[in-house]
Amino acid sequence: MTKYILCLLLITSGMISKAQVKTWNGNGNGISWSDANNWSPVGVPQSSDIAVIQDDSVWATGGVEVRGLILNNYGILNYDTTPIYEFEINNSPTDGLVMQNDAKFYINSKVKISNSFYTGLKMEGNNQLIIGNDGILEIGQVGENGIESSVNASLENHGEINIGTYDDDGLIAFSVNNFGTINIGGGGLRAAQIGGVGSKNKGEMNFEGSVVMFPSSTFTNEVNASFTSTGLLVVLGTFNNKGMLHSNSLSYGSLSVGGNGNFNNFGQFLFKYSNTHNIVIGNQAELVNKENGVIENLDSTASPLQDVYAISMSGATSGLSNEGTINLNLNGIREGIKLSGGSKLSNTGILNIKGYYKYGLLTEALSTTDLIVENSKSAELIIGAGATSTSTALVINDKNNLQNDECSSVIIEDSTSMQGGSSTNIVNLGYMEMKAFNKANSPEFYNAGAIFFTLPQDLSSAFLNQFDNEGLIYSKNPVQLESGVQVFPLFAGFHPDAAPYLSNALVKENGVFVSPGDYTPEDNVLKTNASAFRKDTVYITYTFGECASRILKLPFYKNPVWDCSSAPAETVTFMGHVNESWHNPDNWSNNEIPRNCDKVIIPNGQRCEIDPASTVQAKSILVESGAYFLAPTGVVATFEPN
Repeated sequence: MTKYILCLLLITSGMISKAQVKTWNGNGNGISWSDANNWSPVGVPQSSDIAVIQDDSVWATGGVEVRGLILNNYGILNYDTTPIYEFEINNSPTDGLVMQNDAKFYINSKVKISNSFYTGLKMEGNNQLIIGNDGILEIGQVGENGIESSVNASLENHGEINIGTYDDDGLIAFSVNNFGTINIGGGGLRAAQIGGVGSKNKGEMNFEGSVVMFPSSTFTNEVNASFTSTGLLVVLGTFNNKGMLHSNSLSYGSLSVGGNGNFNNFGQFLFKYSNTHNIVIGNQAELVNKENGVIENLDSTASPLQDVYAISMSGATSGLSNEGTINLNLNGIREGIKLSGGSKLSNTGILNIKGYYKYGLLTEALSTTDLIVENSKSAELIIGAGATSTSTALVINDKNNLQNDECSSVIIEDSTSMQGGSSTNIVNLGYMEMKAFNKANSPEFYNAGAIFFTLPQDLSSAFLNQFDNEGLIYSKNPVQLESGVQVFPLFAGFHPDAAPYLSNALVKENGVFVSPGDYTPEDNVLKTNASAFRKDTVYITYTFGECASRILKLPFYKNPVWDCSSAPAETVTFMGHVNESWHNPDNWSNNEIPRNCDKVIIPNGQRCEIDPASTVQAKSILVESGAYFLAPTGVVATFEPN
């Protein structure tokens, strides 16, 4: 190793010795790069020279090629020429371009830095690189970093920056303001490391590789701006996304928020499936999806991976706060959200998880009791069906608590599992829908809101006793609404304290809501009238506190067969509420298609038509004057007046 370093130093020394240093003295016209008398020794710097400018301002036009460039001690260079020319810095034995001590470089045409032994552009001290609207900076084939700047240096781009092949980092910067386009290729350790306070992107930034935001840094991707990465975005400071953030990382995750990092999403954050957790929120870190923010995964081809989550959180001081919309449509490829170590999920917006491989939302066991998931304000937490028969939508493990507040909704379209003792609990004060429910040991489920089971369930006393119920628990109920029938109980699990929040029982008749009879919430009883006859759904208005009113749908089993054994024969009239078809039950006065025991009347002004090649039946049919009854060729009509 010692011999190698020694040889490298000798080679480097030889390279520098062959390069002539041309220093600006301004003894010519005092402004023009191309004036030979402005340089010492006299002569315009050539491709084998290293040019040095300090304590003066220089204007360069036309084609320029040097081996290296140093701007030092208030040295200022402005390059502005026609597009056919370039300013080339090629084959530097050290750093291609070095800026020191309040130097400035204004680029308004194309500057190309290539084959630097170390770094392409190194900014040391309080200096500025400004690229104009027509400026282009290209850096490639460098031994270390593409651009490396110190804490006090600043980079402002209105044009285009392209950084190609590098061994370490494409960009290291502490003050970046991009209004144009920055493209950083891959191949090194990281595409970029960005620090400082106030860096922002108002244009387009594309990274082939990972991007690290330093601790205590603040970076903003502004409205209408685009930030795209094929690697992991690591946030150790503050990252504000107000535009489009797009992660195409397939191997190392999409976003990692760690340390005291904060990721605030006001815009749109889209990510593809990765082979590791896509979004990782570490201890003392926080992700906040603001009111208009959207976080979604993109459909992409990937193999299913169990226990690899779209969002994984760990640590008692880590948190995910959703005020906007999060859509995780996982297509059976990845898991949903995992909370471990006491990490918190607060939802006041819309959080939708579906198509997960095994778990939709999983909380891992704790050593001390804590509120881990809170659904509040007018939030919607929707966990759809999983991809397999063994998938579980919601798993609440030991000492984890979930609370659904008064005006919020939790919709669970797959099973729910609770594990642990009495310190494990779910508190529902709002509205919940559940498909299946399993408890192990003695966790507690307190309900003071409304819970609807979306599939027929055994709502026996044994089942209802699993809940500490002071609200409503209901499901499909094997009762058919008929005129004059007293329906009790309307809700399977009913607490008198919930009665003040219930009112206005309604059914639909010919597309219009009407009263099905006398409803007394205090007794949980509906005494039906003629409008309730053979209806299959009752709608109850549910209003709790300051929340918006909600309509609770109570679907009842309707007799599946409508024939002459179901109910006495009737005289039915064609009303044509929907269209002119005989075959639409809503067109008839009793909302049923006539049977062979029913008498049919087609009244004046109505037009009734039978579908071609169909079969209809009735005891008799009366077509009044001014009515139309159309039976096309092929119709089979059976009338049995006797």
